[in-house]
Amino acid sequence: MTDYDGTTHMSEETHDAAIRGPVAIKMAVLVSGIVGWMLTITFCFCMTDFDGIIASPTGLPAAQIFLNAGGRIGGTVMWFWVILIQFFTGCSAMLADTRMAYAFARDDALPFSGYDLI
Repeated sequence: MTDYDGTTHMSEETHDAAIRGPVAIKMAVLVSGIVGWMLTITFCFCMTDFDGIIASPTGLPAAQIFLNAGGRIGGTVMWFWVILIQFFTGCSAMLADTRMAYAFARDDALPFSGYDLI
C-alpha cells in the first residue's frame, strides 16, 4: 500500500545500509500491514448491503462502498483520492523500474548489453 519495496531500492543510497535497509523494510511492511488491516476493517463496517455492493451499477464494489458511506459527492471525493493515490503509486513503481533498468544496464546485465546496436 505504501510501496514498501521502495525502501529496498533506496537502501543502497543510505549510510550504514546493511543495518538501516532491513530496519526500514521491516518498518514499512509493519506500517503497511497495520494500515491495510485498519482499511479492511473499515470497509467491513461500511458494508451495509453486501448483495447490493456486489451487483453495483458502477461495477466497482469499493467505489460503491464509498458512495454508500459518503453519498454522491462524498463518495466521489473519496474515490478521487483513491485514483490519485493509485496514480502516484504507479509513478513510484515506474521510477523503481527505471532505476533497476539503469542499474542492470550499468552492470551490463541486460540482454544484448554487450552489443552496440546504435
